[in-house]
Amino acid sequence: MNYRTAVLLVVSILFGTAVFAGSLQKDSREPAVSLETAIRNARKHFKEKGIDISSQYLDSASLTQNLPGPERNPKWKLVWEEKTFVKGGQTFAEVSMDGSVKVAFGE
Repeated sequence: MNYRTAVLLVVSILFGTAVFAGSLQKDSREPAVSLETAIRNARKHFKEKGIDISSQYLDSASLTQNLPGPERNPKWKLVWEEKTFVKGGQTFAEVSMDGSVKVAFGE
């Protein structure tokens, strides 16, 4: 048992408060859905919805977090661009940490 766990346990006993297992673990900034999984989910979604990205390449991927606050709601933002310039030729995918996908298109 590490020092932090022991302190939390003693405080919990003294003050009658519940200590949840999750509070004993260090906060992780690692997203629940990996970048690889986000890309796979987006490609699967495109296929299911009949969205053709064969003339596009994955141009960028970024993890966004709505800070501050306890609900950061991180999301992967993925952008596919046309291989040759086409105005508004982007396909945007937003992948939530539950694996769901939202799609938008450039205008």
